[in-house]
Amino acid sequence: MEEMTVYAVVLVFTGGICRFIPNLIGIVIMHWLYLSAAILCEVAGVMAMKFSAGYTKLIPSILVFVFYAIAFTLVAFAIKKIEISVAYTIWAGVGTALIALIGIFYFGEELNALKLVSIGLVILGIVGLRVSGS
Repeated sequence: MEEMTVYAVVLVFTGGICRFIPNLIGIVIMHWLYLSAAILCEVAGVMAMKFSAGYTKLIPSILVFVFYAIAFTLVAFAIKKIEISVAYTIWAGVGTALIALIGIFYFGEELNALKLVSIGLVILGIVGLRVSGS
C-alpha cells in the first residue's frame, strides 16, 4: 500500500503518468509486459543478425547489439517477479517459435510436418510450464 502512495505522490507532483502505470495494471502484470517486450527485442535482434549478412552491414550489425542489450535488461526486470525457470523458458521458447514462423512466412523456409509439430511442442511446453503453478 505504501508503494501505491509513493506512486500517487509522484503522479501528482510531476504529472508523469509513466510512474503510475505499474499500479494501474499491477506490478506482476508489468513484469509479464517486460518479458513480452524482451521477447520482441530478441526477435528483432535475430532479424537484425540475419540482415547484417554475417556482420558485414554496419546498421544491422549495430542493431543486433542494441536489441540484445535491451532484451537482457528487460529479462532482468522480468525475473524480479517471475521465476527464472519460467521466464527464461518462455523467453527462449516463444522467441524460437516466432523466429521459426518468421523464417517460414517471411523468408520462405520450408514448412514440413516435423517442423510444425516441433513448434507446437515448444508452445505446449511453455503452456505446461506456465500452468504448473507460476
